[in-house]
Amino acid sequence: MTVMVALFSLLTASAQTDSLWTVSGKVLDAKSHKAMMSVSVTDGRVGTVTNEDGEFTLKLTREPSEVIFSCLGYKSVRLSAAACKAQESQWKPILLQPSTVMLSEV
Repeated sequence: MTVMVALFSLLTASAQTDSLWTVSGKVLDAKSHKAMMSVSVTDGRVGTVTNEDGEFTLKLTREPSEVIFSCLGYKSVRLSAAACKAQESQWKPILLQPSTVMLSEV
């Protein structure tokens, strides 16, 4: 029984240290300032998406060089890890600009 408790404690401690870099925030439409759902938030390897309130939490095992926010119909935003942390600490949302792509005639 003691071995099982020790093993469980070790696994719990390991799980808590797996995420060394975490950033949270909110993504809004730059024009309407409405929350954006299903925005991709990634470091290029690991990612997440925003919830229905535009909120996200990205948990990584190391600090990324940049974090990319992208959504169909919007210009992608690339922020350094330091910029992400600054936005988070000041409670500033990430603003995505709508983008129009003109398709050629078929």
